[in-house]
Amino acid sequence: MCFGIEGLLIDEGYDYRVVKHENFRIGEKLDYRVSWVVSGIKLLEVGYGELDLKETLLMKNREVYHVIFKVKTAPFFDVLFKIRDVMDCYIDRAGVFSWGFSMDIREGKTHYTRETRFDQRNHSGIHKSSLRNLEKKTKILPFMQDFISAVYYIRVFDMQKEKNITFNIDNDGYAYEAAVTFIGQEKIKTSIGKIMADKLILSWYKVGRKKQKEKESHLLWISADKNRIPLKVESFGDIGKFVTSLKEIDNEK
Repeated sequence: MCFGIEGLLIDEGYDYRVVKHENFRIGEKLDYRVSWVVSGIKLLEVGYGELDLKETLLMKNREVYHVIFKVKTAPFFDVLFKIRDVMDCYIDRAGVFSWGFSMDIREGKTHYTRETRFDQRNHSGIHKSSLRNLEKKTKILPFMQDFISAVYYIRVFDMQKEKNITFNIDNDGYAYEAAVTFIGQEKIKTSIGKIMADKLILSWYKVGRKKQKEKESHLLWISADKNRIPLKVESFGDIGKFVTSLKEIDNEK
């Protein structure tokens, strides 16, 4: 669901960032399962996610990745609180930063849409929500990311060499500073076999506020090969943790 960002994408008159990368390609589809784990014991499979690098779009001389991210609850939780969320994300192919995204959110009995557009040249953003029926304009930091484009940006780095990277993420007009730090390498068990992975810690905090790592940090495992596939994420809750793990890789092209 392309939301008409063509009017915001600027032609080649600005010195955009260029990031060399060959870590993902059109047609890559990554399927995940989300489980609730307490004391090392998997209690429930709560949902599923799908990350689909669908195509490239040419918008005013900028080539843009179109990524579709889908989230849904497992059948058991559909009865309690059904979730069917879809996010369309637009990522600059050369610079691996976000041009914006749109979300169709269906959670329980609630259904609304959100839309964010970035003008990276003029460092501004436009945010809309059908729930609030408001349009909000904000200033953004250079080469702002959204939460999905940030995943692909992390993948372009050999973290064993870099050790630490920082970048900015926008969420509904609020800026977050994110940091990814290399911890080490380990071989982890996945649904497609044992894979050597870079173990990372990802943390973020709202710009201008005190950092609270214990509340806003996650462990992340990315394959230690040229593709740098996100294999697993551990997010800690009040009771136990939620583990997002790779279920399947589908390369269509």
